Amino acid sequence: MIVIFSVIIISLFVGCLILPRLAINANRERFTILDRQMLKIFQNIKTSPVNFKDWEYDKSCEAKLAGDWPTGQYYCSATINLHKTSTSVEELNNLQTQFFPIIDDTQYLTPTSELITQSPKDFGVNFVVSSAEKRYQEPGSGANCSYLIKLSQSVNDNYLVSDAYGSDINNGVGIISISLKCTGLANDDWYLNEDNS
Repeated sequence: MIVIFSVIIISLFVGCLILPRLAINANRERFTILDRQMLKIFQNIKTSPVNFKDWEYDKSCEAKLAGDWPTGQYYCSATINLHKTSTSVEELNNLQTQFFPIIDDTQYLTPTSELITQSPKDFGVNFVVSSAEKRYQEPGSGANCSYLIKLSQSVNDNYLVSDAYGSDINNGVGIISISLKCTGLANDDWYLNEDNS
C-alpha cells in the first residue's frame, strides 16, 4: 500500500513538473507555425510576376494589459505590408487585382468573412479615402488574421485634410496600404529574441 501511495505521489510530482513545460512548448509552437505560414505567403507575394520590392515582413509581440498592468500574456503578430504612393484609383485596382488573389487563394488561411468595403460606392471607383477588408484564421496557430487595403491621404502638415471615408485625396497624391496581419494570444514574447525575416 505504501509503495502504491509513493508511486502516485511521485507521478503527481513529475506530472506537475512536466505538464507546464508541455503547455509552454505547445504555445511556442503555435507561433512558430504562424511565422512559418506567413513567411510562405510573403514569399508567394515576393515571387509574383508583378513584384514590388517594398513589401515588408515583421513579427512582434506586445504585452496584454489590464488597465496599466501587464497580465503576463502577449499579443503576438506576424504582418506582411506594403505602402505606396498613388495618383489614381487604377493603381489601387491593379494592386488589389494582383495581390488579393495570392492571399485569398492561399492554402495557409481559412476565410472567416467576405471582402467588405468601407464606402462601397467609392472603393475602386473614385480617388477618395476608402478601404476593403477580409478576415481569416490561420488554422495551424489559431491566430486571427485581417487583410486590409486602404487608400488614404498622404502624410502632410495640413491638419485640415480629412481622412474620413469618401474624402477626396488632397493634391491628387494618396497612399495605398496593403497588409495581412495575423495575431494570437501567447504566454510569452516568443518573437523577442528571434531575427525578423
